[in-house]
Amino acid sequence: MWQRFTNNARRTIFLAQQEAQKLGHGAVGPEQLILGLCEQPDTKSAKLLRALGIEREMLKERLLEKLSNTAYAPSPDMTLTPEAKMLVQLAYSEARNLNNNHLGTEHLLLGAIALNQGASGETLRELGLTLHMAREALIQMQETTPRQWQPLARPRFQTAPPPLTVTMKQVLSSFDSLCARTGRLPEILFLMCLDDSKGRAATAVGSLFPLEAARRAVEGVLINTPAENESEVSFEQILSYAATTARECGVAAPHSGHLAFAAIKASERLAAALKELVDLEVLQTALLLES
Repeated sequence: MWQRFTNNARRTIFLAQQEAQKLGHGAVGPEQLILGLCEQPDTKSAKLLRALGIEREMLKERLLEKLSNTAYAPSPDMTLTPEAKMLVQLAYSEARNLNNNHLGTEHLLLGAIALNQGASGETLRELGLTLHMAREALIQMQETTPRQWQPLARPRFQTAPPPLTVTMKQVLSSFDSLCARTGRLPEILFLMCLDDSKGRAATAVGSLFPLEAARRAVEGVLINTPAENESEVSFEQILSYAATTARECGVAAPHSGHLAFAAIKASERLAAALKELVDLEVLQTALLLES
């Protein structure tokens, strides 16, 4: 992904690290990335902010006010926090959906708005920025036609048994018999991924909304779905898709995040239930993010 960064986007990372150092923060979060964007007056993100009626200096001033009460865990090499990594992943998704082969400062700004977390999210909301508004403004700037927004399009599943981590073998040990009794394969699989409290799925979901709320939503699907509407996707197909997703992320064996991601892809009912709690694009990025 780094190869797709424009020079200005790479400079944003460097400036964000400088901002973190000046503020005495031990890592680079979404707030520092936005400050890095604000330091560059002649970029596409600056142009996009102007189109949205936002002054860079005002955004910087509002953000710095909130950062005075924000603590960051120390990091000797000024690495990106998990939230900042998620912002970059969201920026990459925005670039792809706009048919852009590069990742620029404009996409980083969209990623920050899409993330909508912490001090950065609060500041952007206070300024009246929404993801839809920013996307439309960028489309007008680019004068291009974006792809249809389908972050959770139903995939084509294949069957090929992948390797599993030890933790995932434990999670799946009682899965077959449970699904045989219920017939609700993707939903049961998603719940079992959440039961691994230290796994990627539980960590990702818990960072966005309470795990108990997720369990209640999925259990509602299980209770309210008639037997004749059970999933036609097999466990092997879901596991195969999880393995393919893991390989695309550069991971040898799928973890619970990949499996939960594949379960959502396999069930429109599950996706609809979770969409009531969180933006699905944010959730899928969190599930695939390496801890």
